[in-house]
Amino acid sequence: MPSLARLVTNPRALLLDEPLSALDADLKNSIIADLRAWNAVHEIPILYVTHDRAEVDALGERVITMDQGKIIRQGIPREVLDAPRHQRLAQIAGYENVWREL
Repeated sequence: MPSLARLVTNPRALLLDEPLSALDADLKNSIIADLRAWNAVHEIPILYVTHDRAEVDALGERVITMDQGKIIRQGIPREVLDAPRHQRLAQIAGYENVWREL
């Protein structure tokens, strides 16, 4: 990943805040592949902020979901996003119908 390699020489951690939000699908996929390869070599923690479920699925090992500044759920992406326990999280995860328990 040439652009990332120029910016980052020897970090202990990396923070990426919505890095792919303005890119088309082909470029996103290319950068995701580059980022995964780069991290396989460097093995550093990456805090990756996104609202895109596809990016979470492609890159996430662990996920923390927040609503209004509070953590509402954390864990492995599939456990957190495939069975959301909060209405807001269900909406973010792409569920259109939400079942409310009485």
